[in-house]
Amino acid sequence: MEGKTFCQNWGSSIYFIANLLNFVLATAVFTIPFPMHEVGIFLGTIILSITCFISVVACTFIIESLALKNAILKQENSILERAILENEQEQKDLLDKEEKGEEQKEEKDKDRPTFISKTSLATNIEEIQNDKDKKEVLLNQDDDLIKGNVPEEDIIERSNTLYIYKRFEISKLSESLPKLGYYFVVLTIIFYLYVGVTSNGIIAGNNLKDIIGKTIGIEMPGYSYYIIVVCFFIITIIIALNNIKHLKKFSMFIMIMRFVIIFLILGSCFYSMGKYGVASFSNIPKFDISNITVMIGNSLFVFMSHHSIPGMVENFTPQKRLIKLLVIGYLFSLLFIVVYSYVGLFAFSDPNYSCDKEHPFPIAIQSTFSSNFLGLPVIEYIINYYPILNVITSGMQLITLRNNILEAIAGCNRELSRKLNFAEQSGFFSLVKNFCFNTIVALPPIAIGLSLQNIQSLMKYFSSILGFLLMLVVPVLVVERYRSLFHKRKYQFTDLNRSFLTNKYGTFFIIFMSVVIFSLIIFGFIKNTNNKTCVNE
Repeated sequence: MEGKTFCQNWGSSIYFIANLLNFVLATAVFTIPFPMHEVGIFLGTIILSITCFISVVACTFIIESLALKNAILKQENSILERAILENEQEQKDLLDKEEKGEEQKEEKDKDRPTFISKTSLATNIEEIQNDKDKKEVLLNQDDDLIKGNVPEEDIIERSNTLYIYKRFEISKLSESLPKLGYYFVVLTIIFYLYVGVTSNGIIAGNNLKDIIGKTIGIEMPGYSYYIIVVCFFIITIIIALNNIKHLKKFSMFIMIMRFVIIFLILGSCFYSMGKYGVASFSNIPKFDISNITVMIGNSLFVFMSHHSIPGMVENFTPQKRLIKLLVIGYLFSLLFIVVYSYVGLFAFSDPNYSCDKEHPFPIAIQSTFSSNFLGLPVIEYIINYYPILNVITSGMQLITLRNNILEAIAGCNRELSRKLNFAEQSGFFSLVKNFCFNTIVALPPIAIGLSLQNIQSLMKYFSSILGFLLMLVVPVLVVERYRSLFHKRKYQFTDLNRSFLTNKYGTFFIIFMSVVIFSLIIFGFIKNTNNKTCVNE
């Protein structure tokens, strides 16, 4: 039993780290070498290191918020369950007295317990009886322990106040904030999801335009990019008609393919260095603060994974290792990205390399790094056709985007949100309506994708500001709110699933970093307006 439990925990730990690496490396392999060259090898490494640390802190804030939310819910469930049982017993006693012919002169207790907020006990009971999922959470939350589905060594953790047993997305966590704060969080998530969907379309448009032309042996016209981007988003809209759980079946295949592409890119870089020579260190930029915004935007986009944390930590065991594994996973990610960037710089920073994609391999570093491998037999096709798979990722992002938009609408008008949720409705006409609604949701990324052909422009102007808000501001708002709620309810803290920045100095540190990073972003906007597609332009 002990050996099996150890293997299960070890396997889940490896999967957790691999999943984290998958999120971090999703876009980095295509975008990070270019900004690293633009800001210089020293400044780029500093920015990546700082962003990695901030991302770790953001993830621990979300983990702590999830733990506090689950602890509060567990306490409320326990109190509400007792109230339901007491109410049922009270009703049974009344019926018994009526059967015996006793006169009922007792008045209802006017002082109901304080755990019922805003609604009466009868309303709470009716909600629970009508909501099957909620009833299962309230009355059967420890059923998996009874059935023996949880390893014995983890049963102690289940009784811990800050054990995460139920998943809540960041938009759900932010419901405890005041209305203004809630809408700020939801809208930030929505806009950032637009960046993710748009980036996939731009990368696909650039890569497919080049590789399709080489495949059929003709030079593609300039407008072919627009056709490819529109087709990419049409397919994305169709894929988004599916249930996100069905699309997640492809996640493992996409993850494997991503690591194959990384292996091919690194192998091709070493091949270039072996055959054509290593770029001189003197030809590699060291420190250029004027291009800092594009690097900040890319690094924030690369390490932005805390929005995926709720799905990764739900019922993860043993949870006492969660924060440690998170730090290990991010350290591996940082080390890999730095090495990956260095390899790209030393392979393609020769000042004599051309920016012309028609020039034989190797060429100077492109804004979309996969374009650097055009000219390599076979490998060029595998690397540059890979973005087709991003259409599945974009489909999942579009579903999440649509759900967040409906969540925002529900904050104003829940009935309207329910009517617009065509994905939950059956029938052909509901399917057509869902397609139309998805199309409306996808209009902004289509428009941005058609107007910004350079992926680095998207990173610079959109990812930097939105990434800053989502990485720094949102997690602090959410965790401080739950810490406040937890203290008000006088619950006892435990060490499990808490961020290592729990005191006021930690919050001040995050505020200080926010001011510095935001100032650098604005400085980069003012200092540099040049959006190149190749480092030697």
